[in-house]
Amino acid sequence: MTSFQRLSTLFSRLPGIGPKGANRIIVWLLKASPDTAEQLAQTLHTLHESIIKCSRCYRYIDRSEPDTQGWCTICRDQQRNARIVCVVAESVDSQIIEETKAFHGHYHVLGGLLDPLEGITPDELTIASLATRLDVDATTELILAFNEDMRGETTALYLKKIFEPLMARGLVISRLARGLPKSALIEYADSVTLTDALKGRRSIS
Repeated sequence: MTSFQRLSTLFSRLPGIGPKGANRIIVWLLKASPDTAEQLAQTLHTLHESIIKCSRCYRYIDRSEPDTQGWCTICRDQQRNARIVCVVAESVDSQIIEETKAFHGHYHVLGGLLDPLEGITPDELTIASLATRLDVDATTELILAFNEDMRGETTALYLKKIFEPLMARGLVISRLARGLPKSALIEYADSVTLTDALKGRRSIS
């Protein structure tokens, strides 16, 4: 296998990148200056050392960001409402929502969505720590910001079922409004659509 083929195989493993896309990336890198490839290689080499997870919400953050508790800037921001928690599948979803500047609560990253066929069970996700947060912070609203596909729906129904007893004490469990097109991926939604989906979120009864 040639160097080009090995690199193409590696790039093809990335989400959303097929063989043709991988080859285009390689050609672009070859046309760019050697410094570009060197910077990319160096950044990737230190990726796991420079980026870590917040110990509270599990968002990916720069190693220099957390305080002594391991909390990110959002988790320790006193101006944000800690009693409203937006639950997302992946850290990138929280970044997209932040860009709308329409949400002022806190986040919780599950680290994926339930998918029995792929072996992703509740134990594989951060659901247990979410349950602890709901008690400690006396959470008033849980926003389930998942894609409206089978995995997203399955996860939302599961969380509603296990946290339903807390609704008796006043916890509201909500979903993003239908302003977000069905089957649309959160990470690809424009800020206006996502803002409307947040503002128009509906309670799950």
